Amino acid sequence: MHFKDGKKNKNKNVKKKVGIKVGKKVGKKVSKGGKKVVKQVGKIILLGDKEEVVEVPSEEPGKKKFIKKIIKCITIINPTTGEKKVVEELVEEVPFEVKEETEVKEEVVEVPSEEPGKKKFIKKIIKCVTRINPTTGEKEVVEEIVDEVPVKPININRMSRKELKIFIREQPLRLIETIQFEADTKIIPLINEYEEKVRTQPRSELKIMFRTIMEFLAQKIKLLDRIESKDKEIICKLKCLFTDLQLLERRTEEI
Repeated sequence: MHFKDGKKNKNKNVKKKVGIKVGKKVGKKVSKGGKKVVKQVGKIILLGDKEEVVEVPSEEPGKKKFIKKIIKCITIINPTTGEKKVVEELVEEVPFEVKEETEVKEEVVEVPSEEPGKKKFIKKIIKCVTRINPTTGEKEVVEEIVDEVPVKPININRMSRKELKIFIREQPLRLIETIQFEADTKIIPLINEYEEKVRTQPRSELKIMFRTIMEFLAQKIKLLDRIESKDKEIICKLKCLFTDLQLLERRTEEI
């Protein structure tokens, strides 16, 4: 073979630089008998990229941080033994945002009172964060107490019709909170007591207790039904309380 300069290629055994090609036999240059030859070391199969989400230390206390690793996977097949060897190469690391759903709930609990014989309650404002752990795939719920405020209930049972009408119109959110407070501190404990007594006493002896519970729930549902508002927070809390009271009615009837 002749080249443009008229000289022959003196070493016909010299190969050009070997690169990795998918599905091709590859090797490395070695010296043998003064000549350079390519010794076959295996066959490359590129499997493609894979992604892996891992948790890493976070700078913010109480908050989890994740990154996504982009990994290239290559399989090398030994031509002699047929043995496969998988080699992984980290290509890139990128931040990974975990989708979260945040909900704020309120919980009224009894706390020790400084005055003997008098009950004291506080309202806990709790932030609930729900997320799917990308590593385990499990749902995680994290609750954080945002605030605690003392509860000073209003006795709506002592209001006149006119006072109650004004109260419902001007302070619907306060009405909802008051009814919720009464349900948590009075009616639910009464339902629990009724449930315990039904196990040991005839229902005929518990008619007054049953009637008290059902009348309370019916009256409070009627009061809530009088609330008219377009405020999203009020509507949301109103629906939740409606549902809770109806469930208490059903629970009492099924005892």
